[in-house]
Amino acid sequence: MLNATERIGAGDRRIAARLAATTLPIAVAVNKVDRLPREREAQALLDAAALAPERAEVFPVSARTGTGVKPLLEHLVSLLPDGPFLYEPDQRTDLSERAHLAELIASRCCAAPSRRSPRGGVVVEELDSRPS
Repeated sequence: MLNATERIGAGDRRIAARLAATTLPIAVAVNKVDRLPREREAQALLDAAALAPERAEVFPVSARTGTGVKPLLEHLVSLLPDGPFLYEPDQRTDLSERAHLAELIASRCCAAPSRRSPRGGVVVEELDSRPS
């Protein structure tokens, strides 16, 4: 993940070099392209392509607007190996019902929306299964 609004730094180059030494497929998401004029977006994508190994796929995305996320996700899914389903199709999480509710409550109780509450900060002691 590269930030299109920032210059490529030493850390980005270090990560790219480590990835280049592998045979793994590489996907580079260049985020925040929605904040740039067209010319700067093109340059950010060219810079990302120059940084990454030749086998890398570069995706312009905007996490804020969702632009470009679908092609990135489709590409990542295409890289996953086939295998058996580990959960039922309607199962949304591997957490117990109590743990899942505690996570939802904790996320809503955070003072700052960008801060995550610590795990274990909420404990659901009793569930009422009666219809509301």
